[in-house]
Amino acid sequence: MRKLYLLVVDDSRLMRRLIGDILAEMQIVARVAFAPDAQAAGKLLAEEKPDVITLDIEMPDMDGIAFLEQLMARNPLPVVMVSALTSRGAEATLTALEKGAVDVVAKPTGLDGMRAFRADLAAAVSFAASAQVDRMSNVDTEPVPAPRRALMEPELIGIAASTGGVSALASVLPALPENCPPVLVTQHMPAAFVERLARRLRGRLDRDIAVAQDGEVLRRNMIRFAPGHRHLVPKSSYNGLSCSLSDAAAPMGHTPSADLMFGGMARLGRPTIGIILTGMGRDGAQGLAQLREAGSVTIGQDQSSCVVYGMPRAAFEIGALDEVLPLAEIGARISIFWQPSLGKVAG
Repeated sequence: MRKLYLLVVDDSRLMRRLIGDILAEMQIVARVAFAPDAQAAGKLLAEEKPDVITLDIEMPDMDGIAFLEQLMARNPLPVVMVSALTSRGAEATLTALEKGAVDVVAKPTGLDGMRAFRADLAAAVSFAASAQVDRMSNVDTEPVPAPRRALMEPELIGIAASTGGVSALASVLPALPENCPPVLVTQHMPAAFVERLARRLRGRLDRDIAVAQDGEVLRRNMIRFAPGHRHLVPKSSYNGLSCSLSDAAAPMGHTPSADLMFGGMARLGRPTIGIILTGMGRDGAQGLAQLREAGSVTIGQDQSSCVVYGMPRAAFEIGALDEVLPLAEIGARISIFWQPSLGKVAG
């Protein structure tokens, strides 16, 4: 296996050293180069092409967003953002993810934060090396035929995503029709970034979008995100469906867990739709299998449109998917299930 050449772009000497030490310990890494600012990074990129870049948001001569835009326009490469857990840092990081960055890792705070940073950075860089950055842009959705599997009008939709998920959600969520069932979203992302993502989408889509609250009753047109540090599991309650937040151990080690969300949907005994989007790892596959076995419809993003074809692939390999679709068709597929003229969708 070819080993990786990495570029660390950060104006902090301490952060460059910390990131470099972590990356140098990875067996898949052959060499790490360093740049204190965008200008120095540009000079290095003119001579060599790294496999992955780690990029700080705030730099003196040109901020990380401006540098990322130039990079993606001229020579797209996998970029992992390394961002502070501040409101400003979180907002800028979401912009970076929309503009083509593959993943985000939060800068460490305290000893526990350092341990998490080491593990998260190594994982993000490993998967970023195989990311398809030319698949980040969205494509206009075209009409799609009726689904092959019959389903009563769904009462709940669950969506799971990881690497590349911010861009994917920006494609799927706007395509949902008015008066749609409640939507639960499990996106692997630090808690501070999830809060900002929900707020940003709420402003753009003019929908009821927020981070889920424990015990909150679910209504039509609601979109609720799992907090970054807890699992979101739907429950049946006396007045319908509600959100339950859990600290249970995650089957695949991810918090929040897509497996737990989909598994909870399967136990409802109601018609639902489960969707798994781009992302690294296998989280969500087993939960989708349970959901499909319970009679609900399951949809996976296809390899050609995924930034990282990990989670959808795992679901496909165990037979957990009814449909495999390009990202641009998923929103239109969902809409078909409650067009007034259809009632119960024919197979």
